[in-house]
Amino acid sequence: MYEPFENFYALAIQQQVRRITWSGTVTDSNGTAHSFAAEDIVKDSGTITNEIADSTMRIGTVFSSELKIGLYVDGIGIDRSLLYGGEIAINCTVTHGETTGTVPMGIFKIVEATQSGQICTITAYDRMILFDAEFPITAGQATPYDWLSQLCEACGVTLGNTREQIEALPNGTYRLSMNWGDDSNTYRDVISHLAAALGCSAHFSRSGELEFIPLMNKASVATIDAGDRFGSDIAHTQWSPAAFYVNNKDTGAVSSAGAGQLLFDLGENAFLQQPGYSFDEITQNVTASHSVSSMLENILDRCDSLTVIPIEADIPLDPCLDLFDIVTLTGGQASNTKTLICSLVHKIGGSTKIECAGQNTTDEPTTSTRGTEGKNEDWLWVSGAINDSDKTAQTSEQVWQDELSVTWSEIKSSTWGDLLNGGGWVMLEQFQRYFTQEFTLGVIGLTTEFEVDKDTDVKFKITIERREYDEEQGWYYVQISSWTCTEHALRGKHTTSLISPFGILDRELDTVYLITAYISGVDVADAGIVLNKAEIQELIGGGSE
Repeated sequence: MYEPFENFYALAIQQQVRRITWSGTVTDSNGTAHSFAAEDIVKDSGTITNEIADSTMRIGTVFSSELKIGLYVDGIGIDRSLLYGGEIAINCTVTHGETTGTVPMGIFKIVEATQSGQICTITAYDRMILFDAEFPITAGQATPYDWLSQLCEACGVTLGNTREQIEALPNGTYRLSMNWGDDSNTYRDVISHLAAALGCSAHFSRSGELEFIPLMNKASVATIDAGDRFGSDIAHTQWSPAAFYVNNKDTGAVSSAGAGQLLFDLGENAFLQQPGYSFDEITQNVTASHSVSSMLENILDRCDSLTVIPIEADIPLDPCLDLFDIVTLTGGQASNTKTLICSLVHKIGGSTKIECAGQNTTDEPTTSTRGTEGKNEDWLWVSGAINDSDKTAQTSEQVWQDELSVTWSEIKSSTWGDLLNGGGWVMLEQFQRYFTQEFTLGVIGLTTEFEVDKDTDVKFKITIERREYDEEQGWYYVQISSWTCTEHALRGKHTTSLISPFGILDRELDTVYLITAYISGVDVADAGIVLNKAEIQELIGGGSE
């Protein structure tokens, strides 16, 4: 809930007798600002619509807020030809007695302006539309706050959350891998995936800054009695979060929920395909122990005590309510009914309509078939794996660098034919690297795309070898680390992403290391594995090629 100053809500908004006026500023495409007052607004012409979910409750949504308003532009002195591409900021001022407060209602970019006589009808959306730019094909790892900072900077948007606020969210302290996919076409898509991975939805604040707001149980901000409602529809059912799942091999199993329980399908989330990991600054350890399943559990833990009832209600204008606020309805149909605000529609000069999205569409048990064998043979599965035998990269007493070299490099991407060498290891990628500091922590990732013509076990291996010299043998390599895993692949296309942390202590600083990735199978020739693509990534570390 927004309050311009302490106790404003109680002193002004909750009073039965109030004076409300509207005003704002239009900034044309040349950057010139034009103020307007209530008399410049066409009566009953304006609405402000803010949503975080549609008819079904979801998270990870990135809806744009919409402003529609009619203005007498001649009196404001605006050149009509300069309206398109400009911005409009609108405010609501509430007065009761000696108490007066101005509530900002948002900043919107004008996308349409139509003229009829002296009236110009404007349609505008908040700055979420700036994220509709094409997102470049990329990958990498960073903390959620660093991801957000990079995305906002690329689109010219200000981030409204602090680092501390983002780190307080579920999975907010982990380093998250970003795997580009077919549904990551725009920056808005990526923002949506990141919000869902943090148990949030994204919207733009009243001051025009991007904010992540979490789905969580919290105290009610207001009580709305029957006498303060013009009308309401209150469901006889309630919902609470029952499960979160993604298109991922480890978490794509069948899940079910009964009446009153809501399944959150996060789809193929770009940030929930590989395990997250965190860096402990005290022990100087990189820990890759947070599986995709555990990250989903973190989201569920934050909101598992949330239970709300879907509603629709028309109430007197309340400009202070925010999305994901919890309010309590009493009297009439309601009996201390707690609900979550998923939609706010303010009518300029009129009332406010609040809604809470509903649950699954049937009272019968609802089942997710995502991940079920045979449901869709062409479905692209993405799995996450970690090194179960050694999840922690050990450290020495060396001083950890304050700034990490956060890079990734695609060494080669090529099309391969059938792998016909039986069950032996086939090299996917190989590259050399040396390190410029005595101790280096890092993470090596492997991403492959392949297809099989029948169910089979597929094996993957990553090795790190150190180059040494002997007067008799000359240059040779000694293996210092080896990591393997096995995945059971169903017939069809697959994308597999693997990740393994490492720690290297090298006092000479000129040693060359050979990093190699392999693939194998129980019987590769019989299985007919076709490898389409392979990438090795050095996701974090102080190395140099």
